[in-house]
Amino acid sequence: MTRRKSYGRSPARSALYPDEELELWAFARYDLGLSDEEFWDLSVEQFNALIERHITEQENRDLRAAQICCVLANIHRDTRKKPRPFEIKDFLPQRRPKKPKTEKQMENDLTAVAIALGGEIK
Repeated sequence: MTRRKSYGRSPARSALYPDEELELWAFARYDLGLSDEEFWDLSVEQFNALIERHITEQENRDLRAAQICCVLANIHRDTRKKPRPFEIKDFLPQRRPKKPKTEKQMENDLTAVAIALGGEIK
């Protein structure tokens, strides 16, 4: 399999974050359905906007599914065993909190931003 054109990808960024770049690419291709060209042509702001929209859509889907589960559970609930009705929140998935970044990860982030903006690291 031959590697496709990088469409403006920063070699410095690739060297700093090879795993993160691959993860972002996989998210863009699989979850957002973007082509390689569409992904590499996006600005950071555009990509972040698509990520936020994707998250909102997933939350909306989870809410709709939770509403259906809540209605079904309340219809079939034994009111003597469970007098309090179920609530939608009882059926929403729990979001895993993100781990805070280490100092080295934050330093790498700042270095990547500096390089992307044309700065030099001394």
